[in-house]
Parts: sequence; structure tokens; C-alpha cells
Amino acid sequence: MSGALVVGGIGRAWRASTQAADDLETLVGSYRRAYAGKAAATDLLPGTTGLMHLLIDLGRRDQWSAGPERLASLVGQAAILVGLLQLMGSHDLSAAKVHYDLALRSAREANDWDLASYALGSLAFHAVHARRPADAGTIVEAASRLAERHGSPRTRAWAAALASELHARAGREVASRRSLEIARAALDGTREDPSWKGVGWFDEARLVSYDGASLLLLGKYEAAEELLRLSLKQLDPLRLKHRSTTSADLAMVLALRGEVEESCVRTGDALTFASAISHRESVDRVRGVHFRLMRWRAHPAVRQLTERLDARSL
Repeated sequence: MSGALVVGGIGRAWRASTQAADDLETLVGSYRRAYAGKAAATDLLPGTTGLMHLLIDLGRRDQWSAGPERLASLVGQAAILVGLLQLMGSHDLSAAKVHYDLALRSAREANDWDLASYALGSLAFHAVHARRPADAGTIVEAASRLAERHGSPRTRAWAAALASELHARAGREVASRRSLEIARAALDGTREDPSWKGVGWFDEARLVSYDGASLLLLGKYEAAEELLRLSLKQLDPLRLKHRSTTSADLAMVLALRGEVEESCVRTGDALTFASAISHRESVDRVRGVHFRLMRWRAHPAVRQLTERLDARSL
């Protein structure tokens, strides 16, 4: 890992047992999955960062006995989560990029090409937030190709769904729909191979949400509304991050179709979920819908939403 895991040091007398290594791997997995649930980004970030540095330190001190590739993969998984929490929680693009790069280097050190596919996809999403759409498209194509060759079915499905969104952002409808077909075919393979080294969770409900979001970007509002409502029915009530994103997308569709009252209700739901998990990116989505609703600023529901957002800014 280019120096991140320097073997040797004063801790050579003690080495983590196989059971300890198993427990640390379980802990990394539980942190990754917690992102999709009720845990706040502000709560997850310190623990995940500490866990990542603990794993790095075990390698530096030659206290890891379960194989360097396994350790590098765990460092990479933790680094991806740290980067995502920095990007989506506090919108710290620089810190997120550092940790995504660490995750990619770790994946290469581990020969974990499934993890490398996810890291590349994360870098593509980072490029979207950094307003570098051309870079995002190039990177997500590389992520999709690597996932097709070496990724697990769930990672292949996620990478293809992400590609569909980026194609939709660029107005490439045919390419977007083709990527969604690839994602659906890959997701069928998760019954035999349910493994996942990404953050949160990716399943049929999330794929339906991606489909609806892509249709929204393409201006297919009626079809987008149908799929986004379906996704909300399928999503576990505890998956607050995904429910916030999908609620905001549905609210945007409704605003664009002039359904002011329900759009405000869905926007309020998205804000409730986003506030519970301290997720700045989701709050920014809410503000985007609110901006669209301002043409009806005199409507009581819009005024109430405005007051709620103003109170949050105080």
C-alpha cells in the first residue's frame, strides 16, 4: 500500500489471533452496512476512522497474522466508508478523495478487484460532486468494465446502475436504459452469490430507485413517479439514507408535475430522514426541491416547508 502498511516495529511480540482478525472483519462489515440504516454520519465517521487507523497500525507493527491481502482489503473497505461519510456528511471533497485513493491502492495491494470496482465507482461519484462530468463518465466506464470481469454480481449491478445515472445526467437515454438492463441481469446472480464489499446495501429496491431517478433526469416524469413510489414501498423503513434520497426524487417529480401539496409532504419526509442521519448531501437534495417549489411560495405547504428549512439554518 505504498507505505501505509509498513511491516515491522516495536509490536512484533504480539500478533492478532485468527479470531481477532475475524472479529475485525465482522466489525468492518457492520460499519459498512450501518450507513444504510439509522446511524448518523457524524456518529459513524469517528468510529470508522479509528477502525481504519487501527488496521493500518496492525500492519505497520507486524501484528496482523491473517495474511497481508486480507488486511489490505479491510483497510480499503474502511477507507471507502470514511471517504463517503466525508463526501456526503460534510461535503469535504478533498478528504474524501484522499480516502478513495487509499481504498483503490489497498484494493490493488489485496488483489481484490471486486473492491477496486467499487472504489472506482466511488471516485466517479466524487467526480460528479466535483463537477467534472467528463471524468465521472470515464471513471464509471472503467469501474463497469472491471466489475464485469472480476466483480461480484451485486457490485456489477451497482456499477451498472451508477453508470445509468451518469448517462441520464448527460441525456444519453439509450445508454442509460442499457446500463439498467445490465444491472438487472447482474442482480439476478445475487441469489447464488450474495457477497458485497460496498457501503450500505444494494438490492432490487435500490435498483428500482436508480431507475426512477434516471427517468427523472431524462424528463420521463410519469414513469419516474411510478418507480419511485414502488421503491419506497420496497425499502425497509430503517434504511433512512435510501428513503431520504428516494423521497426527495419523488418530491422533485411531483413538483415538476405541479403536485404541490404531496411534493411538500415528500420533501418533509426526506428532510426528516436526512436530519436524523446528519446527511448534508440529502439536505441539499431537499433544498433543490424547495427551490423548485418556490414558484408556489404563497401556498401554505410551501410556506411551512420554507419555515422548517429556515429554522434548520439558524
